[in-house]
Amino acid sequence: MPDFGKILNEATTVQSGLLSMQMRGKVDRKVTNNLDHLVSFATTKEEFWAKASPSPTNFSIYHSWRNLRLIFSKMRIRFAQAHLVHDNPVVVDQAREIFPSVIVTIATLASIENDPTKVNSNRLLELVGDLRQSARSVEMIDPNAELENVDREKLSQVFDTLANDDDL
Repeated sequence: MPDFGKILNEATTVQSGLLSMQMRGKVDRKVTNNLDHLVSFATTKEEFWAKASPSPTNFSIYHSWRNLRLIFSKMRIRFAQAHLVHDNPVVVDQAREIFPSVIVTIATLASIENDPTKVNSNRLLELVGDLRQSARSVEMIDPNAELENVDREKLSQVFDTLANDDDL
């Protein structure tokens, strides 16, 4: 599994590329390669944590990676299609608006995966909730995609387990 140093480097590369694109007023479609790496990493982490035993901390980590994957995927699509739908350079401005929160979320995930605590878990859920709301406001997450491919029966079982957890 790729390490957090590489993924943070990839994310900061995207962030600096966004600044460069904003200054030029034009999308560089090469950013989609970086976003592909971010999608791949988030997908790997999401799948790993989806298989973890149900606990509040594990759920918050899974939920965070899932939301990051959805954001990176939507962002990638928007950048790839920017020239076709005249979304250039608006997509850059919108991505720059949420990217600092993306990096903070990845850094928090790195920390919580190394030191999972209830306090960190709750903070992570707050960060991701704020990020998701910001991403929705700039069309960097598709609200309909949030429930796609969700095994509702398994989700219900996880919620039941979490609801009965004495640590909640």
